Amino acid sequence: MRLHRFQLLISLFLVTFPLLGCGGSDYEGPSRAAVSGTITLNGESIENGTISFQPQSSSNRAAGAIIVGGQYEISEGKGPNMGVYDVIISSIINEEEVPVMDSGEDTGETEMVGEQIIPSKYNEDTELKVTVDKSSHQFDFKLDSE
Repeated sequence: MRLHRFQLLISLFLVTFPLLGCGGSDYEGPSRAAVSGTITLNGESIENGTISFQPQSSSNRAAGAIIVGGQYEISEGKGPNMGVYDVIISSIINEEEVPVMDSGEDTGETEMVGEQIIPSKYNEDTELKVTVDKSSHQFDFKLDSE
């Protein structure tokens, strides 16, 4: 039985390995763009967080990056397609691991919780929109907490 499983695993590997490809250069969809920029909140750089470009068209792909020192950068190979995107920006502070509770009982699992410092109008209820095209690749966001 063990030999049979081993042969099956080897066969699956030999069949699927050539299908994996090397990534990046095999992409055949719409053009992607490298995008980058800066993000401030009330004039201060966002020290860490995330930015996500969510497509308004189902034919485009989402893209995202980590914000470090108020800056983000997404390479062309992982960037958004040309088109219109909703932008979601998030930054969590005072993050801590807490137990997951179910009906007052500890499930044995944990989750990370913290304080979102970016107003909801820039994340869950985003008002931010950008158009990625051949000439627009730099997107700076000057956010305010009002």
